[in-house]
Amino acid sequence: MIDSTVIEVRSGNGGHGMVSFIREALLPRGGPGGGDGGHGGNIVLVADSSINTLTKFHWQPHFIARNGSNGQGHNKNGANGETVEVSVPIGTEVWVWEDSKDKELIGELIHEGDQIIVAQGGRGGWGNAHFVSATHQEPLLAEAGGMVKFVGYA
Repeated sequence: MIDSTVIEVRSGNGGHGMVSFIREALLPRGGPGGGDGGHGGNIVLVADSSINTLTKFHWQPHFIARNGSNGQGHNKNGANGETVEVSVPIGTEVWVWEDSKDKELIGELIHEGDQIIVAQGGRGGWGNAHFVSATHQEPLLAEAGGMVKFVGYA
């Protein structure tokens, strides 16, 4: 029976915002219409009473969430990345370390359904519609989606 293991998780990156302008037959200068990027998916550990060992993590130690989609024209926002839920036994302690630093306890799952977000997805970038002002009517600017990094857990 395995009661200690190490996993690596990576949440999804946020999607990029879009630079786009609305151009239609009756609206030749419709202004900016760039949509926002979607948020990246999270990695969540969930306490489950039907699981009593960490054996499955010995064979599958990597968990990766999906990225958010990029924004599109006509103010269409990108889709958010799906959250990955990983079931673990009740009583699991979650330790984190990054870049070979000392380990740090971030939580313990002691009740059925308890959750800990171990990797937060990146924020989606804003499209150019967010950067309009009274003096800057047609911004050529959009924000890149948030990037994430790999994290190890024990």
